[in-house]
Amino acid sequence: MRKICLLLSIFCCLNMHVFSQDSSVLKIHYPQILVKLSPMGLFHPIHYVSVSTEVRFNRKHAYELEFGFINRYTGIPYRSLFDDNELDRYGFRMLNSYKYYFLSDVTRRNTISKVNQYIGFDLQTSMHQVKTELEYCRFDCSYNQLFPATQRTITLGFGVKYGLLIYAGKKNKGIIDFYSGLGYIAYKRKLIQNIPDDASRVNNINFRLISFDNEELLQLLNIIIGIKFGYRVN
Repeated sequence: MRKICLLLSIFCCLNMHVFSQDSSVLKIHYPQILVKLSPMGLFHPIHYVSVSTEVRFNRKHAYELEFGFINRYTGIPYRSLFDDNELDRYGFRMLNSYKYYFLSDVTRRNTISKVNQYIGFDLQTSMHQVKTELEYCRFDCSYNQLFPATQRTITLGFGVKYGLLIYAGKKNKGIIDFYSGLGYIAYKRKLIQNIPDDASRVNNINFRLISFDNEELLQLLNIIIGIKFGYRVN
């Protein structure tokens, strides 16, 4: 929560700083291709690393495709949040975004401001699997035994965000994309396992962010906030 509040404060300060200065002009050619890297996925519950490509068709309209990959290495800093017996994790996350840019009063052709405001409409989906070992008691709990299990989680969500796209660096090739917004996301989970008929699950009383309950549907309000760094290809 503190990290989210800090990012919101930085976003507000950046926004006020932008509008307190005169907008400078950047000459541009379309279609424009922007390649970005997002570090924010490492703070997400499923811990992913993502890259994205944005295509600006003209001054106002753009489309961005973001793809993130999930594996056991992207989740190392947060391993204590998951099941203690987790063996592996893998999957992907994909986000489609349509952006509408609000441009300052620039009348020359093929010119835009170096600081661009936009409204984005997001549609995201992901699928990842966590392999683990779950504890079961056997034969009237005369002893306990671990059995392999896989939890598959599929998500679907949408949202609306406001952002600032800033051109910076030498020849304005650098990109900083800062955004925040709200959305909805649903998580559908399924536990895949093969256990004997006499086995019964030993409940783990310790709290875990990802539980291994079967057929669980979780719906949440999604707070969208993040920053991306990138490069303008053309």
